[in-house]
Amino acid sequence: MPFAFPAATTVKLAHLNVRPEKHGDESVTALDLKFIPTAANSELSMFHPKLQAMLYWRSKATTDQRDIEGVEQILPDLRFPLLGRLAWDLDFTARLAIQTGTGEIVLNPVKVNAFRLDPLQGGSVEITFRVQCSEFPNGALDSLGRMLDGDVQITLEPHTDKPSEAPKSKKGASTAPTPPKGSGEESKAALDASGRNPFAQGTPEQALADSSPTTH
Repeated sequence: MPFAFPAATTVKLAHLNVRPEKHGDESVTALDLKFIPTAANSELSMFHPKLQAMLYWRSKATTDQRDIEGVEQILPDLRFPLLGRLAWDLDFTARLAIQTGTGEIVLNPVKVNAFRLDPLQGGSVEITFRVQCSEFPNGALDSLGRMLDGDVQITLEPHTDKPSEAPKSKKGASTAPTPPKGSGEESKAALDASGRNPFAQGTPEQALADSSPTTH
């Protein structure tokens, strides 16, 4: 996936749109989220390795300034100041996690598209993109509404069918594997749970001996 935020990244949640979406004959609620991170123009390499050099350069005024030792040299000047915002035709599926302060909202899968690149003088770039989803947890819409038009932290990673975390066992519940259906172990486990297993304690021979009538 060329465009990703594997580590928590601060972005602006600029827009939230709630709309109906058709899944066959069924209409479901879907969300459109618009995010805008401001990044160093070196991040344009996520789109194309030559994009930064195409949009930025070092002017003579910049080059004449004394470089600071140990500071990476950047391309701060716009080649085409009147170019404006660029559309980038990129569309992929991903997993989005949004930090809420007390936890996170995980949207998986989401469609990521509608990219816009806005080069800025000084060596930074605004990257606008849209996230679309029709599966979201209860309470997510209210939380997102409270974060609207503010900065949030997100991670954006490749979509996977596997759950992001293993299910947590209930307190006190056994974590032992369940015997396969139809096996003798499964029947024994059921008898143990009911308290009617004659072989629950000791071996079968011991259980038969205990159940034999005592002669005097």
